[in-house]
Amino acid sequence: MSARSRRWATISALIVPIVLLAVPAAFAHSELVRSDPSDGGTVAVGRSTFSLWFTESVNPETSGFDLRDDEGNVVDVIVSDTDGEFVELQTEALDESVYVLGWRVVALDGHPSNGAVTFGVGVRPPVTAGSADDGPALTDLALDWINLSALMLVIGALAVSGRVLTHAGDVAHVGRAPERRARRVAAGAGVIAVVMGGVIALERTPRGDGSLTDWVGSTWGTLSGTSWGLVWTGRELALLVMAAFLVLWARPVERRALYARGAIAALSVAVLLDSFTGHASTLPSRSLFAAAASATHLVGAGIWAGGLVILVICVVPLMRRNADLRGPLLSTVWRRFSPMAAVATVLVLASGLYLAGRNLPGLSDVTGTSYGTAVSAKVLLLVGALLLAGLNTMLVNPRFAVPVQRAMGMPAGWAPVSLRRFTTVVTVEAVVLVMAVGAAAWLASVPTAREIAEAQQVAAPQTTSADGLFVTFETVTAGEDQTRLIVRASSTDKIDEQPITDVGVALAGPTGGGSSETLTETEPGRFEAQTAQLGQGDWLATITITRVNLPLTTVPMVVTVAEPNDAHLSKLELVSTVAAAVLLLGLGGVLGDIRRRRRETGTESTTAVAEPAQRR
Repeated sequence: MSARSRRWATISALIVPIVLLAVPAAFAHSELVRSDPSDGGTVAVGRSTFSLWFTESVNPETSGFDLRDDEGNVVDVIVSDTDGEFVELQTEALDESVYVLGWRVVALDGHPSNGAVTFGVGVRPPVTAGSADDGPALTDLALDWINLSALMLVIGALAVSGRVLTHAGDVAHVGRAPERRARRVAAGAGVIAVVMGGVIALERTPRGDGSLTDWVGSTWGTLSGTSWGLVWTGRELALLVMAAFLVLWARPVERRALYARGAIAALSVAVLLDSFTGHASTLPSRSLFAAAASATHLVGAGIWAGGLVILVICVVPLMRRNADLRGPLLSTVWRRFSPMAAVATVLVLASGLYLAGRNLPGLSDVTGTSYGTAVSAKVLLLVGALLLAGLNTMLVNPRFAVPVQRAMGMPAGWAPVSLRRFTTVVTVEAVVLVMAVGAAAWLASVPTAREIAEAQQVAAPQTTSADGLFVTFETVTAGEDQTRLIVRASSTDKIDEQPITDVGVALAGPTGGGSSETLTETEPGRFEAQTAQLGQGDWLATITITRVNLPLTTVPMVVTVAEPNDAHLSKLELVSTVAAAVLLLGLGGVLGDIRRRRRETGTESTTAVAEPAQRR
């Protein structure tokens, strides 16, 4: 390895861990876990507080809430308390009616999500609005598609310009035109990536009813005041530096190799930061592995899909215009790109398998959610692209066609497609891969199946009867370090019913710690309080209820706080992780064997040259 190569390797080795350690561990789409009132529920007349719990922390400054009655009249609502995933809303005392509480929140990963909760005040609502898994908005899908495509074009251009397109100049009547065009495409794609980053940040911030200036101000507040915003801003700065280097690289100037290296370094930082702004790091455990897999997936897809599109743009037109160039370009450009694309394909498959296992709780989620449907579509498109790539590979490297030829009983010299059809087949492969990028953009624009499964999990409250009372007790998370205690108590003896004057809860933890809380009545028969976040294990809750002219009622209940769903490997994750590891080990073995053979061949060549010299 040369001194210059060692220097760049050292810089990369320093940048990668710094970025990995500096970025927060988790971002995610924020989906509604539960609400109080619940969707389709009923509360007493005069209710004025509402609580929402989300799967991830939300940014209250860029989130919006809208409350309307059954006639469409707007009811003023304000955010009275927020703590991570928990949001409390305050409004005037509500009259009897059916209300719809609409919400649009922005999670720390910058992804907006929205939905509605329908509830009745004094009456039961006839329908519920709910929050459905309906797929991404067209605007979100289009922006993510363009953003991913631009990044992949840059990666592809940088990958094929040196090792592949340089050799196109060795073909007569070709020159350096393909390489120059690739550099110009890379520069344009780099600028588009920067612009898309700003547009995506703006689009993910709810505009509300304010002016454009207010919208931009809210966007800046998101970028500068949230964890996602800081990471996204760092990504944008890295892309801006990359785009500047690419513009210089595209110009006919000296030190072009230096500009290419600068672009690669800035792009590496941007890709790493990008992996921390999406699904890969939403997981509560092993998020660094998921982020690394996401970055690997993007780089591999950029080399394969982006590199192929660059060649289709820069080389295929020459092959179509001049039939005499097809053979020479096939044996130089495409033959050099083929092994590069093969390695990138294995990286895409391995990282994709791993990420699918992390974000899909089970096989049933492949068809039961929008995310699973997008995964299925992406897999089908990749299978189609692999089949087309196989046809092209057998034409570029005829030795790979020999086993197929023998198995099919075809004559010697058989090829799956003619040289004349090669440009059509490779163009179709590029189109299929662009569609696969669209499926990847769909995946980036919707909550994962794991996030949806978490949002649909609702803990069942504990219930019991004692001293003529029907008592319900439940605990729900109220922010990152708080738990809300909710007690409902109603008399089963309507003849001798006595009002409740006081409710308390004493908690005893699995390790002996505990606390005591006095609850406040929020509506008739409903009492609430907040306490420190309960740890995992079984908690004994002793509920005391005081009523007028009646003895104290004591109700013991056991509440189990389960460990996170991601604490253990699921079967699907285990299988996908093992499959990814097998692919990577196989790739490492093949590359090691190739390197060993080349080293042995080089040693034999050196010996063959040295022996005649010694005899002389």
